[in-house]
Amino acid sequence: MMKPQFEFYLNALKTAELRTRVYWGHEGCSFTEQLNHTGLPTSREYGWNRLRT
Repeated sequence: MMKPQFEFYLNALKTAELRTRVYWGHEGCSFTEQLNHTGLPTSREYGWNRLRT
């Protein structure tokens, strides 16, 4: 049962790296606690306007 979960995060890795570069301006990756099937943060929990201050 672990293999599909690892593959999910491996498939979402490029998105997590891009999100980190855009949001925080450095290399690396970050995964939110709640992800949808595409690997993106779910808008239901985090809202649509994540870049607003």
